[in-house]
Amino acid sequence: MSQTTAQETMASRERVAEASRSNVREAKGTSTPIVVAENIHKTFRSGEIEVYALRGLDLTIGTGEM
Repeated sequence: MSQTTAQETMASRERVAEASRSNVREAKGTSTPIVVAENIHKTFRSGEIEVYALRGLDLTIGTGEM
């Protein structure tokens, strides 16, 4: 891919990402959450080894955020 094409592709992706973020910001202010999960914990175990992947994670997803 040529440098110009790569730059155009990156610029296009950034415009799409910014539009998506803008929609999320608008949705956050006007909607109630569609998913709420609180105090999520996840531990992976292998024999005597424990890996704590999540400790007390809170997650809220509003309309338009997915």
